[in-house]
Amino acid sequence: MKKAIFTAATVLVIIQFACTPKVAELTIREQIAAIDTTIALDTNLVIEEIDYWLTDDKQPEILLLFRKTPCYGNCEAYLVEVYDDGKAYLDGQRAIENIGNYTATVDSMFFTRLYLAADKIDYYNLSRQYPTSGPVMKAFPPTLTYIKNDSLSNGIYNAHHSPVTLQKFEKFIAKELENLDWKKEE
Repeated sequence: MKKAIFTAATVLVIIQFACTPKVAELTIREQIAAIDTTIALDTNLVIEEIDYWLTDDKQPEILLLFRKTPCYGNCEAYLVEVYDDGKAYLDGQRAIENIGNYTATVDSMFFTRLYLAADKIDYYNLSRQYPTSGPVMKAFPPTLTYIKNDSLSNGIYNAHHSPVTLQKFEKFIAKELENLDWKKEE
């Protein structure tokens, strides 16, 4: 009888301290640790994202490029780049008032006027090159434009035989750029 009681007690002890509760407890602890790790990783990613946007190390994005190329005569030749941080850079090459490197600042209204005018002529759907077929005559200096507005962008090489609306748009851009307060770079 003592043997039966001892065997029954041993079985109860084994059942009570079986591995199942310890495994379940361990699994819960592992799950909590995994959740803590995931939260820490997600938090680190969010912090890295915030740090990226708060640093000055990210490269500004070009929103407007405007280039008048030289001709065989006395044509204006210059390159202007305007970035999303409002900075504009001019490389004046010939037949313009500002020869050399200059900088200016543009405001949000500059981009508003530019984008409204671009939308008005359907700039983003125009051909990327004029003339659209046939040879390009070297006697006509091409004008290059590139405009980016959110997900819309287009770059156009305009030598000749382009729509009148594009030609007027290029004159509009040139006038807007001419009105900026350019400062000589030192």
